[in-house]
Amino acid sequence: MALLLWLSLPRITAIHSASGNTVGTAKTDPHTTRSTSKDKPWFVLSVILLVVVVIMRSFVHVGLVTFLPQYYVHYLQQSEKYAAAITSLFLFAGVFGTMVGGPAADRWGLKNIIVISMASLIPLLYLFVHHQGFWTTIIVALMGFVIISTFSITVVLGQEMMPNNVGLASGLLLGFGIGMGGVGATMLGWVADRWELPAVFETLIIFPVIGLLLALLLPNREEITKKQQQ
Repeated sequence: MALLLWLSLPRITAIHSASGNTVGTAKTDPHTTRSTSKDKPWFVLSVILLVVVVIMRSFVHVGLVTFLPQYYVHYLQQSEKYAAAITSLFLFAGVFGTMVGGPAADRWGLKNIIVISMASLIPLLYLFVHHQGFWTTIIVALMGFVIISTFSITVVLGQEMMPNNVGLASGLLLGFGIGMGGVGATMLGWVADRWELPAVFETLIIFPVIGLLLALLLPNREEITKKQQQ
C-alpha cells in the first residue's frame, strides 16, 4: 500500500493543486483563519460532539469484535470455526460498507450518513439479541456494514471542522476516538462477568442511542462553510 501511495502521490498532488485545495492554501486563507479564531467555541463544541459520537461507535465496534466469538462459542454452543467465520463476516461486510459510505456521504451529506448509521444500529442490535439461526448471520453482516461505513466519513467531517489542523483532527478521531473502544470493551467485560454474555449485546444498544442524539446536533457541510466564511 505504501508503494501504491508513493506511485499515486504525484497525481493526487496535481489534482489538489489544480483545484486550489492545497494545505498551504488552507493555512493562508484569511477567511478560514479569521473564522476559526472568531468562532472557536462553536468549532470546539462541534469537534467534541463528533469525537463522542466516534467513541460511542467504537464501543459498539470493539464490543462486537471482542464478544461475538465468545457469544457463539460459550453461549450458543457453536464451534470455534463458526464463531471465527461470523466475526470475519462482520469485518468483511465493513469493507463494503466503507466503499459505499464514502460515495453516499458525497451525495447525501456527511452528517446524514452518520445519523442513518447510528439509527440503523439500534434495531439491528435488538434483533440480534432476540433472533437466532440464519437471520443472525444477515444481521451480523448488516451491523458490520453499518458501523464501519462511517469510519472515513467522520475523519473527513473532522478535517472540515479543523481545516488548519487536519492532522490533529485525524489523531482525535482515529487515535483517541477509536482507541477508546478498548475502554468500552473493558466495561462490557465487567457486564459479561456479572450478567452473562447476552447482557453485553443488550448494553450495546445504549451506545448508538447516545450517538444518534449527539449526531443530530452535528453541523452539516453548509453550516461549517458558512461559519468559516463569516
